[in-house]
Amino acid sequence: MQYCQNKVLHGLVLRRGWVLPVLVLYLISWSKVINAQNLPICQGGELPASSCASSCVVCDLNGYSNTTVQITPGSPPPGFCTQVVHNIGWIGFIAGSVDLSIDVEVFPCTLGNSIEMGIYEGPNCTSYNLVSNCNTAMFQNNIYSFNNTEPLVPGCIYFLVFDNNGPASCPFTVTVTSGSATAPQPAAPVPSGPTQVCPGATVTYTIPPVFGTCSYTWTAPAGSLINGAPGPASIQGDAGTTVDVTFGSSSGNVCVQVGNACAGNLQSCLPVTVAPIPPTILPPVSICNGDSYEWIDGNFYANSQVMSVAFSSWLGCDSVVNQQLIVRPAIITNLGTQLVCEGDCIEVGGANYCGSGFYQVTLSSWQNCDSNVVFSLLEFPANANIATPDTINCLQSSVLLDGTGSTSQSTFQWYNASGMLLGADPTQVVTAAGNYSLVIVKTGGNISCSDTATVMVLGDQQIPVVSIMTDTIGCNGIPVQIFGSSFPDSLSCFWTGPGIDTSNQNLLAPFVGLPGTYVFSATNPLTGCAAADSTTVIGLGPNPNLTISPDDTLDCNSPVIQLVASSSTPGSTLSWLAPNGTTFPSDTVNADLGGWWVATALGAGGCVTSDSLMLSFDTLQPMVTALGGELDCTGNPILLQGISNVGNALYSWAGPSGFLANVADTLTTVSGIYTLTVTAPNGCMAADTALVLANTNAPDLMVTGMDT
Repeated sequence: MQYCQNKVLHGLVLRRGWVLPVLVLYLISWSKVINAQNLPICQGGELPASSCASSCVVCDLNGYSNTTVQITPGSPPPGFCTQVVHNIGWIGFIAGSVDLSIDVEVFPCTLGNSIEMGIYEGPNCTSYNLVSNCNTAMFQNNIYSFNNTEPLVPGCIYFLVFDNNGPASCPFTVTVTSGSATAPQPAAPVPSGPTQVCPGATVTYTIPPVFGTCSYTWTAPAGSLINGAPGPASIQGDAGTTVDVTFGSSSGNVCVQVGNACAGNLQSCLPVTVAPIPPTILPPVSICNGDSYEWIDGNFYANSQVMSVAFSSWLGCDSVVNQQLIVRPAIITNLGTQLVCEGDCIEVGGANYCGSGFYQVTLSSWQNCDSNVVFSLLEFPANANIATPDTINCLQSSVLLDGTGSTSQSTFQWYNASGMLLGADPTQVVTAAGNYSLVIVKTGGNISCSDTATVMVLGDQQIPVVSIMTDTIGCNGIPVQIFGSSFPDSLSCFWTGPGIDTSNQNLLAPFVGLPGTYVFSATNPLTGCAAADSTTVIGLGPNPNLTISPDDTLDCNSPVIQLVASSSTPGSTLSWLAPNGTTFPSDTVNADLGGWWVATALGAGGCVTSDSLMLSFDTLQPMVTALGGELDCTGNPILLQGISNVGNALYSWAGPSGFLANVADTLTTVSGIYTLTVTAPNGCMAADTALVLANTNAPDLMVTGMDT
């Protein structure tokens, strides 16, 4: 058998000519149907099969021993975890628990020296899934452990799949260290569900989950459907514990079969009788004429008839219901025309009916049906009406009560609140506020009707209450607000005084800027009643005017500046406030501090005017540098250089032999020390010196000669 060169397999390097016997163990499960391949139970001595379908089932894996002897490639599961397929072998067993741990002990090999193993599931030998760890290097004389990597289903078939490359011949023994690999013995529960059904009924039947079975096989009477399809129906896992059976016309048994490859199949049945539901006839029902009857079918019926409806029962069967409906005849009574006073009523059937018109009253007969009573009602009008009167107030002392809006051809009687008769005319004059009544009587035919109207005459002669709040006019004649108030409010108000004109005379709180006497009056426009009050407004006088010196700067030229404040307002007092908080009670001050200086003018009335100026502080000295040089025997002058950081500065040189110059750079031919003074525009000065050296020494000269 050939191998690819330098094939790396889990840390082992395979090269041409090397032989590595390998066996891979897998666990494959039947989870769709019980022992779907009808695999035989291993009788002992069977070697691992070369394919899933040709293998047998071990009923107890604990202590199981066998030897890998395959020499053909066999049929591996797809996605074989060892990557390289050699010689495949299969052995099936039944899981007895959800979790399983096993040890595989590899004994000395008679051919080769190792195997490869894993655990797979493979429903129906058509699809496969690795459910354990995979070991690709299991050498002889060692024990290797395998654990499931996902839950197992007790009762389902799983497979040990191995690869014994070489071929290899290695004995091995399987020991269960945790869980169970012994086939369970299921119990067969009886199905639960209805035992009496009708043709076409769809009914649910259930059993509890059965431990140790992989799937459930259901059967039903001939002509029935299980979950919508003809039976039998084999259903995987717990989903098979419930089925819906749709019955035909035949009775019979609903059965379920459970089990596994080792325990065999167990079946339990429930007898079910299939028969139609007989018709239901309800007792007759009576209704009154004009009524309708809502029946069990949801419809309304108003005529005598036999009602019939077919229902579908909870099992899906038809159930016919019949009932006779009887309609009783109508009852009508006519009372004719009834005459009443307007506003009066007549009583029919315990209820009052009022107002002209035709009435139809529905009563209840001894049969509890409608009994219709019809009549006409005619009112005889007698309406007393009093127009809304005026109010007695300061503008008028009497009012007229007007009853002409009452029913005509009636008699009139006016009364006050004490019941005193005041007059018998349609109108009546009164001079006092209070309640008044008008009684009219209207007679016609054999009926006499009366009506009473009442009215309240209001009286309002209350004199308003007024008050004023005032203020003092401040400095510079700033207007102040004066407040007028009245009770009741919403009155017509009016101001007079030196600060009042047409723009503010009707305001409750006008602004005024002139001192003097102000009068506030308030009038009730509805009653004509009025009141007035007055107040005096005092003024403090104007703010004094103030003039001060302009902003300036303290520097080396002007270290002290005189500040001046003045006011033309008579009686004003002047003062200065320095930046450091010092107060100078004078109109002039010699200022030597930079910052804000505040001048204040205090008027005779207490009004104050202030102004301020800024004194800047500039005493920064200029920077100066003086540069000299060295004179030589050529007699040429050298350049004296003056440098400063201040623009527009004044330069002044002084040196030996009365040397003077007023420029930044100048020439000299005399050695010595020169002083440069720089004066900045702020008057501040700084100086520096420059040295001019004289290098006028003649060089030494030596002349030598030779005698000839």
